[in-house]
Amino acid sequence: MDALRLDRVSHRFGGLLAVDEVSLAVHPGEVVCLLGPSGCGKTTVLRIAAGLERLQAGRVLISGQTVADGTIDLPPEKRGVGLVFQDYALFPHLNVLDNVAFGLVDARDTPARKARAQDVLAQVDMADWAASWPHELSGGQQQRVALARALAPRPRLVLLDEPFSGLDSRLRDQVRDQTLHVLKQSGAATLMVTHDSEEAMFMADRIAVMRQGRVVQLGRPTQLYCQPDSVFVASFFSEINRIKGVVKSGSVHTPFGAVAADGLAEGAEVAVLIRPEALRLSAIEDGAPEPASAARVLAARLLGRTSLIHLCMGDMGGQHLHLHARMPGQFLPTEDEIVAVDLDRRQTFVFPIAETT
Repeated sequence: MDALRLDRVSHRFGGLLAVDEVSLAVHPGEVVCLLGPSGCGKTTVLRIAAGLERLQAGRVLISGQTVADGTIDLPPEKRGVGLVFQDYALFPHLNVLDNVAFGLVDARDTPARKARAQDVLAQVDMADWAASWPHELSGGQQQRVALARALAPRPRLVLLDEPFSGLDSRLRDQVRDQTLHVLKQSGAATLMVTHDSEEAMFMADRIAVMRQGRVVQLGRPTQLYCQPDSVFVASFFSEINRIKGVVKSGSVHTPFGAVAADGLAEGAEVAVLIRPEALRLSAIEDGAPEPASAARVLAARLLGRTSLIHLCMGDMGGQHLHLHARMPGQFLPTEDEIVAVDLDRRQTFVFPIAETT
């Protein structure tokens, strides 16, 4: 039985169709991310699932029970969900322990509520701050308290709305790692909204990519990254190099050789999309002949775990291509150095020109 099922959910704000027949299921213990640009409808979907936005069309089921269908519309507190908002929404007049215990309305006595609150604070490593006030906590600590409050009633479903967006990058990595482990240990199903593709890949078992109110592709992170079914999805997960070409005999000619264009019509104008990590660079030994797929280095920058190299190379029409390559670790050829370029076709995608907008 699915922890959450959305069945052809649609929603309008005046004349704007914000959500367009979205169907989605989240399984028990699974983390699903709604990923997309601002204004694509992902937060509205989350709010409809939570009961914070009234359902206009479709149906919402939680653990097999219909909670909204146009006739039924259970309020958030009756849906058995835990909510974590972007701003954490802690009560400033309650200390950390009382914030977490606040939602435990089913506990019969105060000692039981306090004990459960202490337990869940320990899960998020915040037990030592039980007597502190929200304003005394850092952003990361407030986020962990908000997560503890959401998990305290043992919800079947947890809904997270951009929970890490207010944290700096170093703290964000630490907090989301801890959050993922806590969510998995809890066994709750999780639906999370984010606009950050790397964050979605880190957190999610499956990702639903949204555009203009619709889910345009749904699958595991590896599927979406390695097998995108549109230019939009391919581009959303990383920077992309683009080369124009024409299909001839089932392939497209590029400076790196032929690239398969399966299923595309002969003579069709296409865009070849190449991820920066698909361009594998190597030095050319002194005296060795220059390979056909050589490129001149415009600039090279170390970005920590990877190096970004700006390249210039000629295409078949005598014009020059400006490409980006990303190499693991420290790979910093000098400016104007000629390097050999090899293409990993597993990270190269071909789409009709008409689909590249």
